[in-house]
Amino acid sequence: MLSSRFWSLLALTALVGCASGKVGTIAAPSDDSGAAQSGSDDGGDDGGTDVSSGSGTDGGGGDDGGDEGGDDGGDEGGDDGGDAGGDDGGSESDPLDTRPAGDVDYAASTESVDIDSDCEMDVTVLTPDAPPVGVVVVSHGFIRSGDKVLGWAEHYASWGFLVVVPELCHLSARDTDHEANGQELARLVDILDLGDAAFVGHSAGGLASALAVSLDAGSLGGVGLDPVDASNLGATAPAGAPFYGLFGEPSRCNSDNNGVMMVTAEALAVSEAGHCDFESPKDSVCDLACREDNPTFSDDDLQVTIRALSTAALFGLVGDTATADAWWSPGGTFYDALAADGAISGI
Repeated sequence: MLSSRFWSLLALTALVGCASGKVGTIAAPSDDSGAAQSGSDDGGDDGGTDVSSGSGTDGGGGDDGGDEGGDDGGDEGGDDGGDAGGDDGGSESDPLDTRPAGDVDYAASTESVDIDSDCEMDVTVLTPDAPPVGVVVVSHGFIRSGDKVLGWAEHYASWGFLVVVPELCHLSARDTDHEANGQELARLVDILDLGDAAFVGHSAGGLASALAVSLDAGSLGGVGLDPVDASNLGATAPAGAPFYGLFGEPSRCNSDNNGVMMVTAEALAVSEAGHCDFESPKDSVCDLACREDNPTFSDDDLQVTIRALSTAALFGLVGDTATADAWWSPGGTFYDALAADGAISGI
């Protein structure tokens, strides 16, 4: 969510992918059920394979967040903190360290959804075993499939997000329609009755995600993972909820970072990252096609940075601004550490 030399040549023009699906409809899990739906799909004709329940192990959390007011404050406030806060009033909860996996168990399964007459979409749903902190739709790039972004999806699920990974219907070499992909992502959220959702996407999947944010009035926003625009569709789309962007080094594979103009929130460059570093798991064939080189930071370093930043952005979209700011804004603890190491820079 590939092949040989022919695939490599295609990848150099626009690396971002698709596979189609068979479909019925899927019953969306309710907010307080962890309906087990699991599985992973390679996006090919052979179908997907089941994925066993997963869980995060080392998730950090904001365990020590303080109260809004002081211990002894009255209604009017005062020296010790009341409704308006005071000298002893606590702070908001600490920002999350989103580099390791969270501690939420989840289950996954693959289902099929009738979107419209042109699209029967296979989807993988990762359902946490606790009430979700939010809903995320994670999309692959051109001539790719959902398994190429499943690593990100699993990480988000371990932090308590309900994650849907679709096989986009119009991102193949024979059928590329970016506007239709955006419309179908927005429609997918309605069909599954997911409520307010965020959209994350790699490359052309990032464009589809930006378009879905602009079309879905209830969208929380989104994150582009080295997103690539086409015919200025993303740059000229009506402004919607905030759309963050993470970018690699300019190259042919990401159209020299032409997706920056579709970002409406923060945009950051991940130093030495290539287009293929924004997939998870990594693909050596993709690396070969895009001729990526990272002498200072290892592949693992790059993936940890992308994983942490994208997860922090999602927490920001569901209301945890302390975590988003700590990772995305100068002065934030994690942002400053990454910038000091030369791992990120503003665009």
